[in-house]
Amino acid sequence: MNKTIYDAAYRSMVAELRRGRDRRSLRQSDVAAMLGVSRQWVQKAETCQIRLDVMQVMHLCRLYGIDAPRLVRRVAEELSDEDAPFYLSGVDSVVFQRASPAVWQIGYAQFRESVLHISALSR
Repeated sequence: MNKTIYDAAYRSMVAELRRGRDRRSLRQSDVAAMLGVSRQWVQKAETCQIRLDVMQVMHLCRLYGIDAPRLVRRVAEELSDEDAPFYLSGVDSVVFQRASPAVWQIGYAQFRESVLHISALSR
C-alpha cells in the first residue's frame, strides 16, 4: 500500500499546483508570506515531503488561480484502484480493511463515482 505522497495522482496534483505558482510568477517565499507559513513548508509541499490536506490544497488553488473542482476531478480519475483501501482508511476503515477485495472494490467504485459526481455538480 502506497502512502499518498508517493502516489502518481498526488504527485501530479502537486506538480499542477507548482505550475500554477510559476504561472503567477510567485516565489516560494511570496507564497509563504501570503499563507503565513515558512518558505521551507512550501518547498516541502512542492517536493512531496509533506502531505497537503484538502483545505491547504483549496487555499493554494485560490492563490494560484486554479479551478479546484477541476483539479480534484482530474486527481480522482487518476486514482489507482489498488490503493483504494488506503484512500478509504478514514472512512469505514474497519469494514473496508476486513472485507474481501471484491467487497471493498465495489465500495471503492461507489466512492470514486461519488467524487466524480460531486465534482460534476460543482462545475
